Amino acid sequence: MILEPMKEAELIDYLKEMEYGKRCLEQNKKNIYHEIETQEESIRRNSFRSVGSDLPAASGHGTIKDKVYKILMQSYRNIERQVEDAAARLLELNEQEEKMQFVRQCIRMLPLNQSSIIESQFIKRQGWEVYAKNYHISKASIYRIRKTALQNLLVIYNYRFQQNNEKKRNQQRTERKEPAV
Repeated sequence: MILEPMKEAELIDYLKEMEYGKRCLEQNKKNIYHEIETQEESIRRNSFRSVGSDLPAASGHGTIKDKVYKILMQSYRNIERQVEDAAARLLELNEQEEKMQFVRQCIRMLPLNQSSIIESQFIKRQGWEVYAKNYHISKASIYRIRKTALQNLLVIYNYRFQQNNEKKRNQQRTERKEPAV
């Protein structure tokens, strides 16, 4: 699973790559959907080139019918393989998208001044000067708010995993206390 606790440096790197990551996710999804071959394309790709050479003799045993069946089966296997591969890749992309949405949700939980600094500094990659000019704030204030915002975001993000660990520990305790049946 892609969702796991992060340290501050990992969070900063992730935030800096979020916008680019979002564009890549969207493009990868489009590519996967377009890769899946239609039945007609697969049959055309797997079909025999010259039907005349494969025609049965007067006493033939239906070689055309066998050839068509083989083509259909090969096409079916190709499509099945493509769909399985695409499903696995889409699952991975969905996990990445889930993580991105979770981080954005955590950012929205911050106070407005902190969330705007995170958005501006990391996701949109605007400089200190731009933010200071737009919000009429000193660079020192931006630095303090940014530091607090990162700490708060880290706490909010990692809180989910602390809860899960506590639940697991509580379950293990109750399992040990209950007598075996």
